[in-house]
Amino acid sequence: MHLFAIRLPLVNYPPSIHDSHFGYRIGYTLQGIIDLEFEPYFTATVPILYLPLTTTSLLTSKMTQVFEKENEKIQFTTELIKLACCSGLCRLMNHTCYAKVI
Repeated sequence: MHLFAIRLPLVNYPPSIHDSHFGYRIGYTLQGIIDLEFEPYFTATVPILYLPLTTTSLLTSKMTQVFEKENEKIQFTTELIKLACCSGLCRLMNHTCYAKVI
């Protein structure tokens, strides 16, 4: 993956969505055009995966999630330890983890 910036003033493009559960898709392509003396030359299109970087905010509290399977229960407590720029889902640090068997 190569990160680069494209300036698109006053435009808010959504991220690329290839496998959509909502019934629509968004795809971006890049194509070069060279203005020659007699007629323009068009290159082949290349697909682009567009993932805008978004700044996260610190969580005010830890997040706890419980998973159950049959008679066993596992509880995870996580917290975001610093601000980050993420494309897609932000990673959470596993701060505390313990399991209870009921």
